[in-house]
Amino acid sequence: MEEETRCFALRLIEPILTEFKREVAQRRANGSTEAEIEAMLSRIETTNRRVMDADQLQYFMSLFREAARAP
Repeated sequence: MEEETRCFALRLIEPILTEFKREVAQRRANGSTEAEIEAMLSRIETTNRRVMDADQLQYFMSLFREAARAP
């Protein structure tokens, strides 16, 4: 994916990533394990695999995985 496209995509998804980070933090605070967080990421990837370009999905999933990293 070209750099300009990546920047545009990041601007679009930034609000979603912010909410996703909050959700992951809340789940951890409520006792979710890393395996459960990983399962959530896998569901996101599986669901979107059918509707997204593979390169775009790979990029977005890297952003979600980074956002889900334990502090």
